[in-house]
Amino acid sequence: MSIRQPGKLSYKKLLIMSVIVILLIVFANIDNNRTRGDEYPLFAMPIVTLEDGGTEYFLGVGYGVIAWRQIAKGTENGVSVDGYNVGKEFVPFPECYRILLTNDYVPGVDLNFIAVK
Repeated sequence: MSIRQPGKLSYKKLLIMSVIVILLIVFANIDNNRTRGDEYPLFAMPIVTLEDGGTEYFLGVGYGVIAWRQIAKGTENGVSVDGYNVGKEFVPFPECYRILLTNDYVPGVDLNFIAVK
């Protein structure tokens, strides 16, 4: 008969916790790669939509993704046109939570201008 010592984790609990941590890291890597490819994240939920033209903030476990869409004016063939500055940005921990708590949404990536036709 073995007596279980308090404070020790069983093998099963340790294995389950390890699998969960590995999955969270994999989810963050997948969403980071999707963001680099200008795609929306799969494992982060939309939390905030800004009134700047439709920028969305997605929050995952330990990371965030910002899908920028800011109203802007640009030029095409020397003519001023309305449009949007767009782009996607991956925001790692702890910056992802600081941005959410302070509402300090400033692009950390170069945005591309898209004209509205």
